[in-house]
Amino acid sequence: MGDCLKKLDSLPQECSEFIKLHDECKIEIDSTCSGKEYTADVVPCLTEWNQIDLSDSCQKALPQKKENSNQRESEKVGSDAKRKADQRRRIRNKAAQRAREGPEF
Repeated sequence: MGDCLKKLDSLPQECSEFIKLHDECKIEIDSTCSGKEYTADVVPCLTEWNQIDLSDSCQKALPQKKENSNQRESEKVGSDAKRKADQRRRIRNKAAQRAREGPEF
């Protein structure tokens, strides 16, 4: 797929960097992340899901970690997800309690 994309006249910077990542990390991707090529899973596969030694060129091609402000945003999203999960749990518990008590006539 990368060879096909490289033939395009103009690519956004992010796309060019993504293709470069696949070129520089080809060995690691082929050996550890097969099936994840050109997907959003390739970076987590290389950096989080597997503990592998990455070549220097592969490490340089990986996206840089985002700053703390973005980390705070992800924590906020996580807290929103937790709040929603807690709300769903409370609703399920209430429904289960009503089911145990039986119908009200």
